[in-house]
Amino acid sequence: MSFRRAAYALGMAVRESGQALHRAGCRMQGDYRFAEQFNRHRVVMNLADAAPRLSHPTYIAPTAHVAGDVSIAAGASVWPGAVVRGDASAVAIGARSAIRERAVVAVVRHGVPSRTGGGGGDESRAAAVATVIGSDVSVGCGATVHAATLKDGAVVGAGAVVGGGAVVGERSVIGAGSVVAPGTIVPPGTLFAGSPAVRVRALTAEEQSAASASIAELGRLSQEHASAGLPPDVAAALGVPVPSAAPAAIA
Repeated sequence: MSFRRAAYALGMAVRESGQALHRAGCRMQGDYRFAEQFNRHRVVMNLADAAPRLSHPTYIAPTAHVAGDVSIAAGASVWPGAVVRGDASAVAIGARSAIRERAVVAVVRHGVPSRTGGGGGDESRAAAVATVIGSDVSVGCGATVHAATLKDGAVVGAGAVVGGGAVVGERSVIGAGSVVAPGTIVPPGTLFAGSPAVRVRALTAEEQSAASASIAELGRLSQEHASAGLPPDVAAALGVPVPSAAPAAIA
């Protein structure tokens, strides 16, 4: 054995002995922090030469993941556990849109089928494989949007799936747990639900207004999350509003 290898082996033995002594001392003191695994999670990650482009202010939760060719406009938010993956193509998220907890937004490499709203016949076509999400859109908790287009003000319910090539019109709502088949066209201002999702009815003006108000509230909450723990000068530099006053203490 060469001297270098022997020195390396001796150094490793010394390090491991020191670590074992450190752990033994921690156990004696009731300190078990050494057992915690270091988290190498990366919130925003490049893929080769494709880098996410984030406008300010934007809220990306510490446990979310944004990777590759992704553009996120000002005021948008990606909530805890959500994944936005622009690996095979691009993902664009418009202003004030919210990708909520555990939602997945992804893309595909190949063409997708074409289908008219309500379940008409499929037609093979080469379609854009990017995912485009407009402004003031809500992608619900646990929902999946896969190479689809969501127009301004659209709402995708919790656990719903929007297939490749589907287009959800302005201020339309996809019911919770529904599956929008690839290539489906959802007309503006309508409610689609079921598996496969079909047209249920037109949304009333009150329902559309309520959905818009809910999305606006999400935007306000996202800015509160983004500003949490930031010094006022840092928040101002990032364009993140800081709450004017803390909640009153309970006596």
